[in-house]
Amino acid sequence: MSGNKKEKKTTKKKRKNILKGILVVFIIFMVITLGITTYFFQKYGGFVGEVVKIVKDVKNEVIKVEDSITVLVLGLDFGDLEQVENKDIKRTDTIMLAHFNPNTDECQIVSIPRDTQITYKNKKWKINSAYPLGGEKLLKQLMKDMLGVNVDYVVKVDYNGFRQVIDAIGGVEMYIDQDMFYDDWEQDLHINFKAGDTVQLDGKKAEEFFRWRQNNDGTGLPNGDLDRIKNQQKLMGKVMDKIMSPSTIWKIDSLAKAIEENVDTDLDLKTIVSYGLEFLELDKANVEMSTLVGESVYKDNLWYFMYDKEENAELIKKLKDNSKNKQSNDLKDILREDVKIKVLNCCNINGLASEVKSDLLEIGYDKVEIDNGLDIEKTKILVKENKYKTLMNNDLVVKNIEVGIDKKYNHNDEYDIVILLGKDYLKIGAK
Repeated sequence: MSGNKKEKKTTKKKRKNILKGILVVFIIFMVITLGITTYFFQKYGGFVGEVVKIVKDVKNEVIKVEDSITVLVLGLDFGDLEQVENKDIKRTDTIMLAHFNPNTDECQIVSIPRDTQITYKNKKWKINSAYPLGGEKLLKQLMKDMLGVNVDYVVKVDYNGFRQVIDAIGGVEMYIDQDMFYDDWEQDLHINFKAGDTVQLDGKKAEEFFRWRQNNDGTGLPNGDLDRIKNQQKLMGKVMDKIMSPSTIWKIDSLAKAIEENVDTDLDLKTIVSYGLEFLELDKANVEMSTLVGESVYKDNLWYFMYDKEENAELIKKLKDNSKNKQSNDLKDILREDVKIKVLNCCNINGLASEVKSDLLEIGYDKVEIDNGLDIEKTKILVKENKYKTLMNNDLVVKNIEVGIDKKYNHNDEYDIVILLGKDYLKIGAK
């Protein structure tokens, strides 16, 4: 391949990564906004009237966040068109890490190229195949191996939800700067906007505006994708303004449904609110977007992106901040063989508690007892102190962890950790 072709390919990839970055920031913003809006609505019945008082009240009530948080954002492709609801077989079109440090008020958003080469079961793969191969657990392990980062939470997104979210908020109003006339009959895509008009964009029209780059006669944006990204940023700004407006509170049900159907996350409401309030006060200058450094290599009839650890040393350093070191120091004081754990089967699946006990024994926990409990929907872990929460976050996949153990689970205060296995249980397992 000639130098010019390589340069064009690199520029094209950079532009695609910028576009994906905009989408990921939008998705994170939506999840945070929905969480905070839901919280306010449940507690106060809405925003109207006393917004400042409400925010101050909530800030006093929610957990004061000090530790950094790392969220793995996965944008899933269409997968098998005959099994569109089966997300387990979908590949990841987008993989990003969002790392937020509330102490320094800095956020790093790192794009992982989908062609990054990985090794799984002695075979070479592209990282976009990791999700159907090994799910979230494999991707979390890959992030740890490549970047030395423990992923705290995962957000999975189906981009088909774009239209539904726009429709749920009642659409947005957009001024059209220039003619947009384009038809793609194969995709049943027909774009028809006239310069100078102000248009109310519903979900379908917003997607048309989002995708347009040139007209049928070849005229259009002089800088191609770069100018299209500017249009997309304008649209995102309008959408974010609409989501944050008081009128949206009355559409919370439809907005929640749209996001719920297309965004999966293990972030709980309290965590979203606690970190979200901090995140929404961030200076935009403190949000840094970057892409892993490496090179494209043609190998075995396929293009792979080869990740270079040395070239990414500065980026890795930014992802490892003081709060993570604080977690490591906390763990130095704990011996796993001394931790007393009780596992309760709360979902009537035979042998489940024994399976989890075996997993815990494998990673060094010697004092594990099992029993049955009353049925619950969601698996959760109860810990006596914060240091045990740090331990569980470090060792297990389950993230629904609460500090404080109810006496009904710990009569004589003999357990440090109680694990309640709910109906949603899949696999705890070591990280």
